[in-house]
Amino acid sequence: LTRHPLEVIVFVSEESSRFKMATLGSSVMAGLDNPNHWLNLTDAHGVSLREAAVKNGAQLAEIESAQRRPEEFKAFLELHIEQGRVLEESENKIGVVTAIAAPTRWQVTIEGRADHSGATPMALRRDALAAAAELVLAVERRGWEESPYQSVATVGVLDLEPGAMNVIPGTVTIGIDVRGIHPDSIQRVVNGIAHDIKDIGQRRKVKTAIQKLSAGQPVTLDETMINTIETVCEELAIPHMLMPSGAGHDAMNMAKLTPTGLIFIPCKDGISHNPAEEASIDDIALGAEVLLHTLLKLAHSAQGGE
Repeated sequence: LTRHPLEVIVFVSEESSRFKMATLGSSVMAGLDNPNHWLNLTDAHGVSLREAAVKNGAQLAEIESAQRRPEEFKAFLELHIEQGRVLEESENKIGVVTAIAAPTRWQVTIEGRADHSGATPMALRRDALAAAAELVLAVERRGWEESPYQSVATVGVLDLEPGAMNVIPGTVTIGIDVRGIHPDSIQRVVNGIAHDIKDIGQRRKVKTAIQKLSAGQPVTLDETMINTIETVCEELAIPHMLMPSGAGHDAMNMAKLTPTGLIFIPCKDGISHNPAEEASIDDIALGAEVLLHTLLKLAHSAQGGE
């Protein structure tokens, strides 16, 4: 028997692919936002989060009952694939996560003129796609400037209208994702991109609009949890390393409630969010072993809340 009980928690909607909001389940549990703010979000087919939740059996009237109190926990642990190539390239089997990067996400709309491509001289064009191309490169440049501080910047979505070969693109919508573990560095990237958007709009005489989708704060994980996971790896003679997480995880929300640890295992070629995503059964088993031994150390310990 352990001094502290063990509990398995299954979170929903950890990924943001469908409704552009991630880690919804753990956000509700940690009381970080009002769920009603999300229910009207829609996917690419116009289906709302409310409709999808009801269709899958969610009891929305009881959703707030999922919120938990800090005194209910002693610790929280999560096991996940790295979603990158650092472990694989360094030949380490376990990543002990020290901090989790927070995403700042913008949707930027650029409006030019959808004129005929043959009948409109170059000097009269208001090409929204050409302006967007400049912005894509500007986002990359801002990310490079802050890369020594482990910040990154990505354009992951670009949609244009009307999408005809003989028409100059009139409207472009792009999705920008900025991440990092140092708030000052994140802010420099965001400020730089905002400056670039204004400059490109003025020079190219196109209208720009920024919709701020999210602006999370980086999370530093509990030092005792980090040390406990490290100790387990050393006791089991497993090659491991300390590392930040560039991707968001439920652990970042649970860290608001209780001391939290995050364990990474390698994934083949660093591929994730893709049908080719793969982790070997040996690496999964090794990660599960580290998770188990860490849980047992924590559950047997008299330190912390009872």
